[in-house]
This record gives sequence, C-alpha cells and structure tokens, in this order.
Amino acid sequence: MRNKQLEYALISHKSEVDGISLTEYGMAIYKCGILFRIIEDISTNLIATEKLIDIPNEEKPELIHLDDIVEDFCWEFT
Repeated sequence: MRNKQLEYALISHKSEVDGISLTEYGMAIYKCGILFRIIEDISTNLIATEKLIDIPNEEKPELIHLDDIVEDFCWEFT
C-alpha cells in the first residue's frame, strides 16, 4: 500500500570546509503536513537532490524504504 500522507521537500544549508563555502542539500519529510523527519547533507548537487526527492513524491513508497532509496542515490551519484 502506498503512503499518500507523506510529502518530501528540498532543504539546504550553507557550510564552510577548509575556507570553501558549500551549499548542502537534504530533504524534509512531512506527514499530514507536519514536519516528521529531516535528512541533511545528502549532496551538494542541487539537481541530483531534486531528482532524488521526486522519487518518493511520485512513487509514494512506505517510509521504511526511504533510507534505502537515499543510500542507493548516494552510491549512484557519488
């Protein structure tokens, strides 16, 4: 059964590593419109992270599979 109550959104924050400013992207998960979980620092690639967030928004997998989806993404795009 697909979970239609979850929504996934892009989040970002800036950090500095060895004097270089980086923007890191992650996702916020909302359950019934309430912030449920945040996964930070998935990638510094905005377009790739947006594509990642499209996957659960379109396919509506059960939440238990989300970590595997993110892990597969990280292996594929790093």
